[in-house]
Amino acid sequence: LFDTAGNALEEFVAHDYLDLNVSRDIEFGQKNPVMVSNATTRSYKAYVSEVVFVDRSVWTTDGENWEPLSKPSLLVFDDPELQRQYEIKFGRGSIYEPKSEKDLWHCTCGALNRDGEVCHVCHNTLLALQTVDMSALEKEKDARLAEEARVAAERETKAAEELAARKAATKEAQKKTAKFLKIAIPAVCAVIAIVLLITKVLIPNKQYNDAVALLNAGNVIEAYEALIAMEGYKDSAEKADSIHYEYNIEKMKNAKVGDYVVFGTYEQDNNASNGTENIEWIVLQIKDGKALVISRYGLDSQRYHTNRTDITWETCSLRKWLNDNFINSAFSDKERTIIPTVTVAADKNTKYDTDPGKATQDQVFLLSHPEVKRYFRSDVARQCTPTVYAVARGVYENGGGCNWWLRSPGCDPDTAGHVDYDGDISFLGGETGNFVDGDSLAVRPVLWINLDAIDTIVP
Repeated sequence: LFDTAGNALEEFVAHDYLDLNVSRDIEFGQKNPVMVSNATTRSYKAYVSEVVFVDRSVWTTDGENWEPLSKPSLLVFDDPELQRQYEIKFGRGSIYEPKSEKDLWHCTCGALNRDGEVCHVCHNTLLALQTVDMSALEKEKDARLAEEARVAAERETKAAEELAARKAATKEAQKKTAKFLKIAIPAVCAVIAIVLLITKVLIPNKQYNDAVALLNAGNVIEAYEALIAMEGYKDSAEKADSIHYEYNIEKMKNAKVGDYVVFGTYEQDNNASNGTENIEWIVLQIKDGKALVISRYGLDSQRYHTNRTDITWETCSLRKWLNDNFINSAFSDKERTIIPTVTVAADKNTKYDTDPGKATQDQVFLLSHPEVKRYFRSDVARQCTPTVYAVARGVYENGGGCNWWLRSPGCDPDTAGHVDYDGDISFLGGETGNFVDGDSLAVRPVLWINLDAIDTIVP
C-alpha cells in the first residue's frame, strides 16, 4: 500500500479468490471488494503470491518481479490501400504490431497468446506475421487495385455499349414511326381524337370517381392505390397525400411476415432541408396482436459502446442511444405509446460462451445471434444496405452492403456480434464479433408495434 506521496506503508493486504472457474481472456475480481484498513492508503501495487490449480498443483512467485504487460502498438501504414491489403491477408481488425513478450505474444488482431501456439482468435501465427513480405503485399495490393479498376472499366464499357445500343434502337424506332405517321396521320386523326377523349377524359374520370367512392366507403388502401395510379388527374395527388398516413396504418394492420411497413421518420437522404424520411420496416413476426419489425436499411452509424472495454448489452451506450435519442427523434409522442416495453433476453453468442449479461426491459433493441439466424435463414436475406445518411455518418459500405450490429457478445467481453456486409455472421473463422468501439457498423433498430392500439395514433 502507498500513501498520497507514494511512500510505501508498512503493511499489505492478502486476498484470496476461491473456487474460480475462468476461461481464457476473461477477467475476474471486479465485483469482489478488497478491504484496506489503513485510511491513508491512496494507491496500491498488486501481485500474485500463489496459485492452486484444479489438479491441486501449486505455483508460487519465488521472489519473481511482477510487471504489467505492455499494450500493443498500432500498425502505421502510409498507404491506406496497403492497410486494407494487410487486413485482407490477415483478417479484418488486424491493426496491431505483432510482438513477443516474455512467454507470450501479441497478435495483430489484439489477442494475447502463449509462445508456440496459433492465435486463438484469428488463427494467424507469430512467424507468419513477423515475416510478412511487404514487397509481395505491395504486389498483391497493386494486383487487387488493377483488378478492381479493370472490373470498373469493364462495367463502364458495358454500360456505355448498352446505352449506345438503346439509343440506336430508339433512333431506328423513331425513323420507322415517323415514316408510318407520315402515311397514316390523315387517316387516323379522327380515331386519335376519340382515343384521347376516352383515355384522357372518360376513363380517368370514372377511375377518379371510383377512387373517391372507395375513400368515402372507408376503403383507404384501395382508394390510396387507385389515386396514386392516376398520375395526378385532377386533385388525385392531393387526396392521396392527405390519406398517406392512414394508408400506412391500414397496411400495418393487415401486414404479414415478410411485408414492408412504414412507421416513424428518420433522416436518410442526408439532406436536412427536406425533412426526415419515412422509415421502412420488415415484419419478422406477428404474435398476440403485435408485430416484431426491423429497419429495412442501416439507419445510422453508432459504436456498440463509447470506448473499448468489457461490456454487455445491458450496460452498453448503444442500448441507451436507441431507447433515448433514436426513439424520441424517430417517433411522435402518440407513436411511442404503441411501442411496448418488452423483456429482451440476454442471448449468448451461438458459438462462444461469453457472458451476455442480464435480460433487459427495452422498447428498442437489436437482434441477437439466435434471433438473426431464426428470422433470416440465408446470407442473402441478412444483407443490409445503409442509407446515404448512415454512410455520411461513418458506416463503411462494401458493394452496396454494410456490417450491422447484433446485441449478443462476440468471442471476447470487449466485442459484440455483428453481420458482415455479405450477410455472413461468421468472422475470422467464427462468430467472434467486432470490438465494441468499432465506428463503421450500421444500426438496424428492432421493436414491437402494438397493432391492437394502432388506430389511436391516427391524426
